[in-house]
Amino acid sequence: MEQNQDVEKVREKMTKFIHIGIAALVVGAGLVLYAPSISADNINIARTATSAKAAAEAISSNNQKEIMVHMLGMASIGVGIALSGLGFLSRRNLG
Repeated sequence: MEQNQDVEKVREKMTKFIHIGIAALVVGAGLVLYAPSISADNINIARTATSAKAAAEAISSNNQKEIMVHMLGMASIGVGIALSGLGFLSRRNLG
């Protein structure tokens, strides 16, 4: 009887992992797919810059922001895959 309760507690925990993993996947996919493209911004920066150094610094800063958004999105996708996979595989092994 007590063993069945333990199995149910683990099953509930794995279900939470699956839900959190799917949420992380959705957030990560949203960050990666819907992040604004900065190409147009970089072109405008280059056109309106008064010096090459200022343009290079502004474009570099702009590119770093895009890299951070994509890095966070990919990390979220990775966490989502790991948690969802752990949840599915653990639930499957419990029977």
